[in-house]
Amino acid sequence: MVPSDGRSLTPCTPAPTSCAVGFLSFLGLGGSALTDKQIEKIAKLAANPFAQSDVRREQMDKLIKDGSEAAIRGLLSRLTVNASQAIADEDEKRFVVEELTKMGERAIPPLKSYLRKETALTFALQAVLAILPEEQAITELLALFDVYSPEDYRSDEQKKQLVLVLAEHHDPRIAPALVPYLHDHSDDVRHHVLEIFYAKAKKGEAPQKDVLEHVGQLVRGNNASPRIARQAAEMAAEREWMLPGEGDIAKVLEGEFFLDKKGYVRRRAAAVAKR
Repeated sequence: MVPSDGRSLTPCTPAPTSCAVGFLSFLGLGGSALTDKQIEKIAKLAANPFAQSDVRREQMDKLIKDGSEAAIRGLLSRLTVNASQAIADEDEKRFVVEELTKMGERAIPPLKSYLRKETALTFALQAVLAILPEEQAITELLALFDVYSPEDYRSDEQKKQLVLVLAEHHDPRIAPALVPYLHDHSDDVRHHVLEIFYAKAKKGEAPQKDVLEHVGQLVRGNNASPRIARQAAEMAAEREWMLPGEGDIAKVLEGEFFLDKKGYVRRRAAAVAKR
């Protein structure tokens, strides 16, 4: 219809309703920040080990796009579960590390919180090492030993993962921090720490006095398990370490090893002949 004064009317496009905007926001497509409730729902889908990989990726993309600290925490929840398909699981976790690395230091506070309360640490540790300069990253990783002590019976997995990641680095602070874990209650932790000192010795690094003292304690007396006592004895015998301390060799080792008067671990002749 044309008004009597001859002016034309311009059609008016109605504005989107608040319901439509809210729906787009709920889907993570509205361009606005996600609410805590939305993040919780999306993170749950992203960490669903039984969902299809592309579904999890879609949810992770929403969290990455939001980029808030809460969203980063939600993204980290993907690292807490193992998906049913091993290859896809590994790829997705590496994807998380890559995206956290792109975020830079703003990802560090959520990572520090994650590393102090979750069990699956390896990929999060890798992210810290990728984001921070190495010296600063190692400082952050070593601080975790204050959280996961040798006396902590509930954190075997965390300690094993931390030790294995640190084994790949050569910071001089690492070896002294590992020494107390030669007496961790977990044989697996002890085993990995002994392996680190063995690898260092094979490269020509002389063991520190406290390492020799602790290895001596493992081969003397009867406090170490047969597995650990034998590993320590084999290492000391091969590297010809003189072990300080007093006491006879552990009973579980008597048939294969002995300690000479100077404190060297030696193999018995019969044991050598069998090798």
